[in-house]
Amino acid sequence: MNSKEKLLLFALASVNFTHIMDFMIMMPLGPQLMSLLHINPQQFGFAVSAYALTAGVSSFVSAFFVDKFDRKKVLLFAYAGFVIGTFSCALAPNYEFLVAARVLAGLFGGMIGAQVLAVVADTLNTSAGPARWVS
Repeated sequence: MNSKEKLLLFALASVNFTHIMDFMIMMPLGPQLMSLLHINPQQFGFAVSAYALTAGVSSFVSAFFVDKFDRKKVLLFAYAGFVIGTFSCALAPNYEFLVAARVLAGLFGGMIGAQVLAVVADTLNTSAGPARWVS
């Protein structure tokens, strides 16, 4: 494995790490969010699950059409939407905005995991050629 492939794998691992951390970061913030936004545990649970439910739906739906596009562009599009959704969560002034931001982050985050694995598979597949991603 050459240095360009290692750099690509590091970048993909970083993308995947931020995607997973965004999903997991809500639980430790529970007490602060509940007191700050004046919500109950049921509402907080819905805000947490909104991401997972939306990510599941978006990954299922995108499986039917995402192969028609370049994987790199889909990954960049999904990550850009994911970052916008995540920053929107940080700026949420109320509960409704937080849930909408979590839905937005989940909508794009659901596509990221599969795209990262597809890029790794393309890079390691000798028939596709690693030059497609690392040149």
